[in-house]
Amino acid sequence: SLKGEFDQTHQIIFLSENVELKKLNGLLFETNSATINLKTNEISGDEKISGKNNEGNILSQGFNIVDEGNKILFNGRTNLRLK
Repeated sequence: SLKGEFDQTHQIIFLSENVELKKLNGLLFETNSATINLKTNEISGDEKISGKNNEGNILSQGFNIVDEGNKILFNGRTNLRLK
């Protein structure tokens, strides 16, 4: 991201402007903001997000990444395209 802020008391990182979230398997997500909770190890956002890898792409209105990145929940209207 281009900007970030760390709330040390609550162990929360706030990212904004051109946020990229990458997984080792090649999955890339792009959004305008994301919140990382270091206590729960969860990442969330309530702005539009797009994701892509070699298998297709997804667009959604928000997201929650839980279970240490093993589960990605999409919120609102979501569009998935598989190759």
